[in-house]
Amino acid sequence: MPRENHFANGKTLSVLLERTLLALSAVTTAILFAWLLYYSSYGFNLEDEGFYLSFIANPFPFALNTPPSLFGFIYHWPYQWVGGDIAVLRMATVTLTIALGLLLSFLVIRRLWTVGWPQAAVLSAGIASMALLVFRLRLLISSYYALAFQSLLIVTIGLLGANPYLHSPTRGQP
Repeated sequence: MPRENHFANGKTLSVLLERTLLALSAVTTAILFAWLLYYSSYGFNLEDEGFYLSFIANPFPFALNTPPSLFGFIYHWPYQWVGGDIAVLRMATVTLTIALGLLLSFLVIRRLWTVGWPQAAVLSAGIASMALLVFRLRLLISSYYALAFQSLLIVTIGLLGANPYLHSPTRGQP
């Protein structure tokens, strides 16, 4: 008596593998994001974060002698909005970075592959978790490193959104 082998044609196996990898990508990204948010209220690096926080808290005395990056002027208002809470500022920086990475990877995936919206969202979440590598030195505070990376993401998102028919199969046709 022959047994039914659902994996003989390979189609069922590929669907199972795809769903498993998508679920693994979503869970891994959620764990990494939650881990960074949880530990954003711990620790303080006096060397780097002291400089970043003093420049963010009051950048105006440095108006004549500004460093090449003006991150203090840009992050001053979010610092004021969170009431000077360092942990909330760190959480906002991590959330903004992963949101920009998610948007950029979603735009790229929707341009290059013809996958459904849920698959594109989960794949882009997995790819967006790589944007969190900017915090590899455990400096979760808003700094010129984070500002440079966030501006790179914003410019790339803008370039992808500037011409919606770029790389589309019906190039130039609305």
